[in-house]
Amino acid sequence: MPTYITLLRGINVGGKNPIKMANLVAAFAAVGYKSIETHVQSGNVVFDGEEKDAAKIVSEIEAKLRRSFGTEIRVLLRTALEFAKMPGKNPFLDKPAGSLETLYVTFLSTSLEKGIAESADLPKGRGEEFRIIGGEVFLYLPNGYGRTKLNNTLFEKKLGCVATTRNWKTVMALVNLASRNR
Repeated sequence: MPTYITLLRGINVGGKNPIKMANLVAAFAAVGYKSIETHVQSGNVVFDGEEKDAAKIVSEIEAKLRRSFGTEIRVLLRTALEFAKMPGKNPFLDKPAGSLETLYVTFLSTSLEKGIAESADLPKGRGEEFRIIGGEVFLYLPNGYGRTKLNNTLFEKKLGCVATTRNWKTVMALVNLASRNR
């Protein structure tokens, strides 16, 4: 049975769309998913499911969340295998020691073709770097995520897709959670 990770866009951030993790687990269970675990309070859910069609999984989960919580919650989906490849894809892991807290990944709802970022005219702050690799934007933000213009709203507007960002510590925690006891 495949293991998946969903990243929900905009729940429990700044008091917006508050959802208790126990209620989120119950919603996923009601759809028929198994071995459901959440990580932190921002909509990271690891689960097992028989379905292999990513679009169908996203559609089912979004519909259930709409019915359960009365709000539109966008769902981004990755397999455990896709998450396991994140460390090998991140071009910024060679930054100086202590800089792991300056690394982020913005997950996009669609993979982008090469050259899209260059044509999108994405503004960077001093010392900031980013690289779009498929459906992820790897970010090096030495001044932190709170100060950058390279945020979810900008990526959604410029790239025309749903985006949600996680810090590197959370990404690695999800890699470990998805690989544990599965």
